[in-house]
This record gives sequence, structure tokens and C-alpha cells, in this order.
Amino acid sequence: MILRAVEDADLIRKARRGDVEAYNLLISRWERRVYNYLLRIVANREDALDLFSSPNPRWLSAARCTLSADQRETVIP
Repeated sequence: MILRAVEDADLIRKARRGDVEAYNLLISRWERRVYNYLLRIVANREDALDLFSSPNPRWLSAARCTLSADQRETVIP
């Protein structure tokens, strides 16, 4: 699990610098969890999909919220 957290941290840094491949890999890793998280918050499938599909990658913040406190410090400083 620690190795994966480091990989995600690297991917996040690369995605923030505009690396499309890193961004797409993050999406594929996190999309299901983030969508389900958003669905629990808004309690509406269409709204959750709209939030998830927005051009602003808000899901990175949502993904951060799904991590434990220790993982957050490692993955997203």
C-alpha cells in the first residue's frame, strides 16, 4: 500500500504539470471511488456524474478526502 501511495503522489505531481498520461492513469485508478464518494455526498446520480465530469478536476480533492490521514501526508503534501 505504501508503494502505491508513492506512485499516486508521483502521478499527481506529473498531472499537475500537465502530463496527460499521468492524469488518465489517476482517473482510471480513482474514478469509481470518487464517483461513489460524490454520490454519497449529493445523493443524486446525475449530480454526482456532473461533478465528476466537470472540466475542473475537483475529484483530486475528493480523492484526497477518501485517504487516511497518514496516506494524505504521503500522497498529497
